[in-house]
Amino acid sequence: AQRLQFRRQFPALDALAIARRTDGANLHRTAQILHGLGLSFSQRGDDKAALTSFDEALQLVPPQSGHDRTRAELLSSAGVSHRRLSNYTLAEAFYREALSIQRRLLGPEHAEVGTILNNLGVLMNSSGRYDEAEPIIRESLGVRRSSLGAEHPFVANSMLNLAVTLEGRGAFSDAAALYEQAARIVRSSLGPDHPRLAQVLRNWGVLLGNQQKTSEAIPLLREALRIRRVAFAEESRDVADALSVLGAALVRSNSFGEAEAISRQALTINLKLHGADDEAVAVSRKDLGALLCSTGRVSAGLAQLSEA
Repeated sequence: AQRLQFRRQFPALDALAIARRTDGANLHRTAQILHGLGLSFSQRGDDKAALTSFDEALQLVPPQSGHDRTRAELLSSAGVSHRRLSNYTLAEAFYREALSIQRRLLGPEHAEVGTILNNLGVLMNSSGRYDEAEPIIRESLGVRRSSLGAEHPFVANSMLNLAVTLEGRGAFSDAAALYEQAARIVRSSLGPDHPRLAQVLRNWGVLLGNQQKTSEAIPLLREALRIRRVAFAEESRDVADALSVLGAALVRSNSFGEAEAISRQALTINLKLHGADDEAVAVSRKDLGALLCSTGRVSAGLAQLSEA
């Protein structure tokens, strides 16, 4: 029964089995099915399984195989999974090969080129290479504006990532302005309950909170939490993250009672999702422990910190 349920969740497995039996010579078709299977794994958060499919598919469409477009799409997808697994060197190599192929096939102003540039910039942000990320994400933003239009949600996505870059470089006012523009575009194009809006509001609120602008930050972070509770299960890492950053802002505004309740919710979710030894749990314990110590409950606070 479990195997049947698994196959229902991943229908590409059946297509793959058929292709292997009947299309042995059609390696390109098999590679496309493997790509779809890998994307299914990736969307469910299993990037290791996704990479197994992507790597097998890439072997079926090597360079000069006549299927460069498929190879570029596979490289781009594999780059995303490698980045999520913090395999930054591999991710960069995959993105750069995909970018070279797509620029040659589609031209430098194609939307797909803009997407790969955006992902390469996100990778550099993830590894703190903000000086290198900025020109790449700016190029992505320009390509997406020209190919998709100024109000497209992908334009907002590049704005969000450029804001992260500028924030990392200390250009806080410029970053806040980009977050505000991105939020307007996403709200207009995707609606008020879309998780992409939650991400923009979350980042914008954290930036403002770090600048001690808590009266501006807290409404943004509350809205981000509301959206994530609509879009995701209550016991999800997205909700736990929204709770954590809201709790931190509430501490800064001296709203200790609500901050404690929210911090405990985040800890409970992270414990259930990850187990006691996960880094997310450690961060939640540190936040709660620091809050308890700062409000005079030193013994309880130290107990949380000792378990972090």
